[in-house]
Amino acid sequence: MIVLYHLVGIPLGGVIGVDVFFVISGFLITGLLLRELDETGRVSLAAFYARRARRILPVAGVVLVVTVAAAPLVWFAPRAVRTALDAVAAASFVENWHLIASQRSYLQHDAGVSPLQHFWSLAVEEQFYIAWPLVVIAGALVAARFGSVARRRSRTRAVLSVAAIAFLVPSVAHASIQTASDIDAAYFDTFSRAWEFVPGILAATGRPLLARVPRHWRRVLLWTGAASIAFACVFVDPHVAFPWPRAVFATLGTALIVGFGTDDEGLITRLLALPPARWLGKRSYSLYLWHFPAAVMIPAVLGRSWWALLAALALTGLLTTLSYRLVERPALRSGWLRRLESPPDRRRRHHRRRLELAGVAGLALVVVGSGSLQLAAPEKLGDPLSLALPLGGSATGSATGSTPASAQPFSSSSIGAGVREGADRDSWPSSLSPALDRAFGDSLPAAFDMASGCRNDPRQAGAPRSCLWNPDGKRTVTLIGDSTAAAWSSAVTTALVPRGWRVEALSYNGCSPFDVPTPRAVGSQADCRRSRSRLIEQVAESHPDLVLVSSGIASYSDLATEHGRRAADSLWAAGTRRTVSRLAELSPRVVVVENPPPGQSVVDCATRAGSPRECASHVGRDHVDAGRAELQGIQDADTSRPTPDSGIASYLPTRQWFCTSAGVCPVVVGGRLVRPDRSHLTDAMSRALGGLLREALGD
Repeated sequence: MIVLYHLVGIPLGGVIGVDVFFVISGFLITGLLLRELDETGRVSLAAFYARRARRILPVAGVVLVVTVAAAPLVWFAPRAVRTALDAVAAASFVENWHLIASQRSYLQHDAGVSPLQHFWSLAVEEQFYIAWPLVVIAGALVAARFGSVARRRSRTRAVLSVAAIAFLVPSVAHASIQTASDIDAAYFDTFSRAWEFVPGILAATGRPLLARVPRHWRRVLLWTGAASIAFACVFVDPHVAFPWPRAVFATLGTALIVGFGTDDEGLITRLLALPPARWLGKRSYSLYLWHFPAAVMIPAVLGRSWWALLAALALTGLLTTLSYRLVERPALRSGWLRRLESPPDRRRRHHRRRLELAGVAGLALVVVGSGSLQLAAPEKLGDPLSLALPLGGSATGSATGSTPASAQPFSSSSIGAGVREGADRDSWPSSLSPALDRAFGDSLPAAFDMASGCRNDPRQAGAPRSCLWNPDGKRTVTLIGDSTAAAWSSAVTTALVPRGWRVEALSYNGCSPFDVPTPRAVGSQADCRRSRSRLIEQVAESHPDLVLVSSGIASYSDLATEHGRRAADSLWAAGTRRTVSRLAELSPRVVVVENPPPGQSVVDCATRAGSPRECASHVGRDHVDAGRAELQGIQDADTSRPTPDSGIASYLPTRQWFCTSAGVCPVVVGGRLVRPDRSHLTDAMSRALGGLLREALGD
């Protein structure tokens, strides 16, 4: 189910294969631990983890190494580095937390999907392996206080059943809240998935009771379980109310099959025991690990076509066969790992118990520490920009105190031809190869840097950093806004510094300069309100001859999602009016600069075998509606005229600088990379637009 879903998008509920996997894992692991308790009276953690290591680590390690090695052959350095960071998270058993921190979506099959993303399910399972054996040992210790061996066995099962049910309630509550608030995070979240192990655990602890159910009812329940899984596979849409409550169909169906079918000889059991099913089942682990890198990398090399699909299937089959024969089976027969499973003599048992507990504590420390690090500093663990310098990237120069070097500028007569040429280009310019491989460390304007530039964190306390060029200029222009404004800084300095202007800039990451409510997805209302106040204070202190304002559309898009499009239009227009009116009281001229239409991230869409066409985008509705609302807000501010001597406000449309008349927005214009990410101008593109900006401003 999972392989078909990832390769061809069918069946609709193919992702429920992971939910089936979690239930089976809970059932098998609990059954193995209980069997060991019944036979030896104890649980050997060393033997347990040796078995898990033999089963999981060898093939997983080979897949990680091969995928990381292949990534630079398929993609440019930024995405190859990101793949390596995914591999580090996968090897640390925290890939699910890494994906949450990096704000990835498992259900969005876009160009940026990681070839190692499927390791999130192994991370959740491995986290279960750390916690559940300790619960089983604790349950056995509690049950040991009661009489005979047979009584201890039943008591242990009862204690573990109660523990599982007790954990079920908070896990379901967390899954319900998380699914409603952030479905992408809920998909990967350990605690949103933990309840799915419980039906399998209960099927294992309750086997003595389930065996007493009459055969007729066992068959009925088996068919009910199979029908439930089939229903989920065909009809459950994972984009809606998933994992809670829609994963219930798959988990309960699987629990019915493993609970009532293990000792049954009915049709379902016979079908699952047929040679083809057993053959596939033995190779299912290798198949699962290899299919996703093939499904992501082969289309990146060959393009999306039916023969690329066949190639991905063929490669998956070949790698599965090789790893099963050469890696998985030899590891399962490994002698030194098997010796770890053998019971120690009585003299060494106490010492070994302490080593086992120390090993579990160390493993837990790795997982908890790595997971905490993922959440505390995701930009260091998931953003290739943070590795620009080690990979050979360099800063573009000081953000303050120097005049930028001139670039060959576009003009009103040349920009249209450059955009059309970029839209028709079918190969990457050779001059762009270094930029595409340098992790884009020198692609963004220096003012964009959050450490040395003038793009500030709205959460930071104290005075913000501002940028200043040509401090002795006779006239002053102040550039304010969010990160989009910071990306315009090179265009502004290129346009106006040679004309004797003093240029200053101040921006806040993620907060629109317009006085609009801050969407929940963006950040704190108080942080963004304080940021806007500081922008106004900057203008009030400088009394500039010209104020340039620019805002990205992310905040508008989030408002439209949160309040509806009509309400977002009204809020955006009103917020623009209030901000422009206030600025017009402080400066004789205010210009709102239309932001560049956002598109695909080149990190995600660019491949060595591909072309710029694969990274082209189209003008979206959010961009059009936000621009219309900004223009309406400016017109309202002009008609309201806050004071008789208020300045003049105007709107500068820039869409024609980036997109054709048909709305196609290329990623390469005039041999320059337009954006290194989804929405911000590269330094080279921003500089090249300086001439156009100077023409548009009329000076």
